[in-house]
Amino acid sequence: MLQQLIFHPVAALFLIVALGSALGKVRLAGATLGSSGVLFVALLFGHLGVKLPGEIKELGIILFVYAVGLQAGPRFFNQFRRRGILFAKIAVLVVVSGAVITWVITRLLGISPELAIGIYAGAMTSTPGLAAAMDASGDPLVGVGYGLAYPFGVIGVVLLVQLLPRALRIDLAREEQAIRAAEPGGKQVRRRQFYVTNPACEGKTLQGLQLHRISKVNISRILREGRITPARPDTRLEVGDVVMAVGQEEELDKLELVFGAKAQGEGLLETTEVVARDVFISNDSMTGRALAELGLLERYGVIITRVFREDMEFVPTGRFMLEIGDSVRVAGSKEDCENFLADAGQHEKRIHETSILALSLGIFAGMLLGYKEFSLPGGASFRLGLAGGPLFVGLVLAHYGRIGRLNIRIPRGAKYILNQLGLVFFLAGAGVEAGGSVVGVVAASGGSMLAAGAIITLGAALTGLLACRYLFRLDMLSVLGAVAGGMTSTPALGAITEATDSRQPLLAYTAVYPVALILITVICQFLFFLL
Repeated sequence: MLQQLIFHPVAALFLIVALGSALGKVRLAGATLGSSGVLFVALLFGHLGVKLPGEIKELGIILFVYAVGLQAGPRFFNQFRRRGILFAKIAVLVVVSGAVITWVITRLLGISPELAIGIYAGAMTSTPGLAAAMDASGDPLVGVGYGLAYPFGVIGVVLLVQLLPRALRIDLAREEQAIRAAEPGGKQVRRRQFYVTNPACEGKTLQGLQLHRISKVNISRILREGRITPARPDTRLEVGDVVMAVGQEEELDKLELVFGAKAQGEGLLETTEVVARDVFISNDSMTGRALAELGLLERYGVIITRVFREDMEFVPTGRFMLEIGDSVRVAGSKEDCENFLADAGQHEKRIHETSILALSLGIFAGMLLGYKEFSLPGGASFRLGLAGGPLFVGLVLAHYGRIGRLNIRIPRGAKYILNQLGLVFFLAGAGVEAGGSVVGVVAASGGSMLAAGAIITLGAALTGLLACRYLFRLDMLSVLGAVAGGMTSTPALGAITEATDSRQPLLAYTAVYPVALILITVICQFLFFLL
C-alpha cells in the first residue's frame, strides 16, 4: 500500500512537500534550505520514477505569483514611478549579460545554435523563452539544452540568494531595520497641535478653509477656553484656539501657514470627553463609497483621522473608500464612538473572510492575459505566460482594491497561505519533472553542457548583483529581489521572502520581472540568428 501511495500523484505531492519542508528546516553551518528543500526532494523522487501531473506545477506557479502580485500591488506602482528606469536597467543588464556569456561559450565549445539557445532559456529559467527558442529554430535540440540547464538554473539562483548574504556577512534582519529607519519621517502619520494666531481664520469654519486643497491632514479636536470638543466641518475658529491635526510631517508643516505656530506640550488636547477608538470595518454598507458619501460625522458625530490597511497607514480625505478589514481610528465622544463601533461591525469572521468569487475571477483573468499573444517589431511575438499574466493582474487588482461593487482585497492570512502553497506545489512539480531526466542528460553530455548552463546562470546573476549593490547602491533586500526578477526565478523569490518579512524583495522582483520576461523572449529568437 505504501508503494502505491508513493506513486499516487496526490499522495506523492504531499509526501514530497512534507519531506522537503522537513529537509528545509535542517540547519547546517547556521544555514537552512527553506522551501528549496522541496525542490531537492522532488528531484530525488523524479529520478526514482515518480511522476506528477504537469498541472500541479502550473497551479503552483499561478497561485504563487498571483499572491505575490496581491502582496506587492498596494506599493508597486508608486515604487515603479519612482525607480522604474532603474529597474529596467537592471533587467537589461542581467538578461543581456546572460546572452553575451552564451555567445562566448558557444564559440569556445562549438555548441550548435539550437542547443545553445535552449541552454540560455534553461539557465534563465524562462519557459516563455523556451517557447520562443523552439519557435525560432523548430529543432528538438532546444528542449535538450533547456533540460540540461534548467535544474541548475533553478537551484543555483536559489542557493545564491540564500548563501550570498552570509558570505558577505550581511544580516538581513538588520538590513530590514535600517530600511525602516531610513524611511523619511515625513511619510509617517503623526499628530501635531497648532495655535490659531492667523487673523484670517477668525470666524471661518473648518469646511470653509478647505484644508484638503492645501494639505492632506485631518483636524480631530479643538481646545477653546479650557474645553476640548471634536472638530466638525461647521466649527468656527477663533484666534486663540488650539487645534489637533493628524497627517504626515510634510503635510503638517503646511498648516503653520494657515493657523500659526505649532503648540508645545503633547497633553494640551488630552481629555476623556473626546476619545479615539480603533475600529475594524466589517460592514458592507461602509465600503465601496467615498467617506463624504457615508456622512459619518452627521450620522455618528465621529471623524476618521487615520486608516490602517495591512502595513500601510493613510490620512483619509472625503474621496477615500473603506474596505472590509480596514482598521480606522475615529475621534469623537465616547458615546458617539460606541455607536459607530456597533454599526461598523467588528465581526471577526467577516474581517478574515476571503471572497472566492473575486479570487477565482482574478486568477482566471491572469491566465487569459498570460495566454494572449503580443506582437513585436519584425514579426516576433511573446506571451506573458502563467507566471507573468497572474502576476500583472494581481498587481493591478491589489492596487485598485475593487471592481465596481466587487471588493477583491484578500486578507493577509489568505495571501500567505496562497503564497506558500503555490510555491511548494511549483517546486514539487518542477523538481519531479527535472529529476526524471537530469541524470541521463548529464551522463550523455559528459557534464560540459551542464557546466555551460551553470556558468550562464551564475554569470548573469552575479552581474546583476554587483550592478545593483555597487553601481546602483541598492539595499541587499532589493538586490536579492531584483536578481530573482532578472533571472525570472520564482523559487529564488520564495527563498528570499522566507528569510525576511520586508516587502522590498517583492517590490524589486515585481518591477524587474516583466521587463526581463519580455527581453528573454525577444533575445532567445534573435540569439539563434546571431549564432
